[in-house]
Amino acid sequence: SPEIEEFYVPELQEYFFDRSRSAFEQIMYYYQSAGIMCLPASVNPDIFVEELRFFKMDERVVKRFNAVGHITQGGAELPEEVFTFPIQRKIWLLLDEPNSSLPAKLIGYLDQIVIILAVIAQCAESLPNIRLATDDNMDLIGSISVGWMKDLLGWMEVCSIAWFTVIYVLRLFSCPSKLDFAKSPLNWLDI
Repeated sequence: SPEIEEFYVPELQEYFFDRSRSAFEQIMYYYQSAGIMCLPASVNPDIFVEELRFFKMDERVVKRFNAVGHITQGGAELPEEVFTFPIQRKIWLLLDEPNSSLPAKLIGYLDQIVIILAVIAQCAESLPNIRLATDDNMDLIGSISVGWMKDLLGWMEVCSIAWFTVIYVLRLFSCPSKLDFAKSPLNWLDI
C-alpha cells in the first residue's frame, strides 16, 4: 500500500515505524488479549489516541478509549444499566479504574501512599524501643520522644484503617455486581 511505502527501508529490507514503542505494545496487546487496552503510564493520552489512529484502529475503539481512558473485557464497557444509581458508575470508575480520570489517578496514588504509611507504622511499632516502652521503664526524655512516636503511629493506624474502610464500603456500594465483588479474593484480602 502506498501509505506504508514511506516507512520501508530498502537497505534493511524491512519497515521501520518511528512511533511510540509503549503505545505500539499496548495496541498489539489489544489484539492478543481479545480487546483489553490500557493507557501506558509513559504515554500522553492525546499521543496514544494519535497512535491508535496511525495504526488504523477502528474509530469505535478510539471513541470508547476516549470516553473512559481504557477498554476492558473484550472491549465491552460497563453500561449505565448495570448500575442502580447514576452516581454508582462515577464512584466505581473513581475508585476501581485509576486510568479513567485524573481524580481517579490521584485517589489511586493517595491509596498507595496510605498503604506505604500503614506498613511503615506497623514496622515502626514492632521496634523494641517503641513496642516495649511504658511509663514505668523510661526516663523523662525517653518517654517524651517514644511517647510522641507511639501516639503518632497510633493515629497513623487509626487513619489508615478509616481510609481502607471508607474505600471498601464505597467500592462495595458502587460495584456493578455484588456477587462478583464478594467472590473476588482481592476483596477478601481488603477485609
